[in-house]
Amino acid sequence: MIAAIALDVSLPHLDRTFDYRVPAEFESAIAVGVRVRVGFAGRLVTGIVIELHDDASRATADIRTVVSSAVVLTSRMANLVRVVAERYAGTFADVVRFAVPTRHAKTETAALQLDPQSVHGDGSLTGIWTQVKGGEAFFVRAARGEAVAACVEIPAKHSVIDEVAAAARAASASMSVVIVVPDARDIEAMQRALRSVGIEPVVIRAADGPAARQRAFTTITLAQRTVVIGTRSAVFAPVVGHALCIVVSDGNDALVETQTPGWHAREVALLRTQVMGWASLFVARHRSVELQQHVAQNVVRPLTWEPEAWRLASTRVESVVERYDDADPVLQRLRIPPSVFKAMREALHHGPVVLSVAQRGYINALRCQGCREAARCSSCSGPLGLRSGSTLPVCGWCGQTDGAWKCPWCGDGRMRNERLGVERTMEEVGRAFPDIPLRVVDVEHPLDAMGTHPQLLFVTPGMEPAGVAALAVVLDADVVLGRHDLSAGVEAVRRWCDVAATAPNGRVLIVGQPTAPAVQALVRNDPVGFAERELANRAAAGLPPATHAAIVTAPATSTVAHEIADACSGATLLGPVAAHQGARWVVLHANRVELTHAVRAVIVKRSASKTLSGISVRVDPLSLPA
Repeated sequence: MIAAIALDVSLPHLDRTFDYRVPAEFESAIAVGVRVRVGFAGRLVTGIVIELHDDASRATADIRTVVSSAVVLTSRMANLVRVVAERYAGTFADVVRFAVPTRHAKTETAALQLDPQSVHGDGSLTGIWTQVKGGEAFFVRAARGEAVAACVEIPAKHSVIDEVAAAARAASASMSVVIVVPDARDIEAMQRALRSVGIEPVVIRAADGPAARQRAFTTITLAQRTVVIGTRSAVFAPVVGHALCIVVSDGNDALVETQTPGWHAREVALLRTQVMGWASLFVARHRSVELQQHVAQNVVRPLTWEPEAWRLASTRVESVVERYDDADPVLQRLRIPPSVFKAMREALHHGPVVLSVAQRGYINALRCQGCREAARCSSCSGPLGLRSGSTLPVCGWCGQTDGAWKCPWCGDGRMRNERLGVERTMEEVGRAFPDIPLRVVDVEHPLDAMGTHPQLLFVTPGMEPAGVAALAVVLDADVVLGRHDLSAGVEAVRRWCDVAATAPNGRVLIVGQPTAPAVQALVRNDPVGFAERELANRAAAGLPPATHAAIVTAPATSTVAHEIADACSGATLLGPVAAHQGARWVVLHANRVELTHAVRAVIVKRSASKTLSGISVRVDPLSLPA
């Protein structure tokens, strides 16, 4: 008997299976998916059996030992791992570590002796799923075992967490459910919501140690039907049989794996639908441009609202222009227009007020004193700021000093140094509300629920607490939109939709230019229309996701980006620009498969010749670099 084994070796030119003979004493323990150890390149290497056959022509050595008889990677999961690796020009070993945890022997042995527990949902649809067009049909098709994919947007007056829990309760009557959320706070909230509907989920946390990850992994493999919640790696959960994968807020960058090869949970979920026949459901308050691309290509079906139902379930959002001509000097310093200041005072009689601040800490930002536009470099349009010990503005991109700066919009040459961080904002605003409790809500100071008493909450994006605010204010909208990032507008809409949900029955005010498309998306309660228009604009400009991109970071003298561009016909090469570790290029191409194959071919060639050091390539990143 011969075992084809995928080794734990990440070198691209060794990304294949290797044949080893199965000694007679191991034949009873060997099966597809078990861990073994073999000799390779003079050392002992762990691998997973991918296939068993009788062709001994390429086998040159015996398996040294069987690590465990437990199957950790089924043939279907191995196929998925391979497809994901090909999708992002990575290796099998790069991806399989997210699908199979490091073995914890004691925990594995104990978990295998437990009786598998299955979840039994009631199969009844509640909440929005009976309101949106196509909702009931989607769950019927999913229950039949069909490979279907859908998306839905959740308006402000509905809880995303509660609606996902309702979907899981219904779907788990006939299949397993895997829920992928952006971060640990979402896991805790989802766990509480599932328990409230009678479901005890299996939890996969990135921060859990080897024992906890092993216990969760083994529990999932043994259960005939289960509900799993976790962050991005949960998309590889080894559930048995048909399943529904629910991805929450797919536009959140926390769903992008930072390690090579940089896969996105949304795309892996769709690949599971294509490769394994799963059902996929994408739930968010917004629609990402990438998801809109899938909708346009009929890969994902939108579950839509009746216009009146959507309007009634949305909150009222107003834009406020920063005008300070007749304002109190204190308000000018606070970046709060008089009308917003008045609204805050009135709202505090009824409950908490949420102020959304773009960034943590003390962030210096230079803006025009006259019109408040962000100050940009006259040479490259990069952001101007003040460096330590300097009184002149310096560009953050090209490094040039711009001492003769004048605003291109109003001609004013005066600059205003605004400290936009959340701590600084709290200090300044707090002086105007001396009798009101103040609290920063960020990663270091989380808050689960805001309560009902009057208070000012200074919240960074993604940290919005549960509860109902009397008023929500988005400060410095123009700063967020002024970032030289391809996804600045899309990211702003995502953030602001979450802010709007904190005041479902109150008012939401956005301080910024009212004509900005992202601001209008909120004012009109039209995140889907914004995604459609953004996709059309990118297609016209030849930008992702209408085209596909590979970001190459390498030494400035490297030719690797040119090699990739030359390997795919019609590619566009942008760069180089200075980067932290050398130089950076962007390769754009209309055909993803051709681009990925070109990247893969060049990487394999360089790996074989040992010239890959210092080179990294990321295929289809969430956004192009600024």
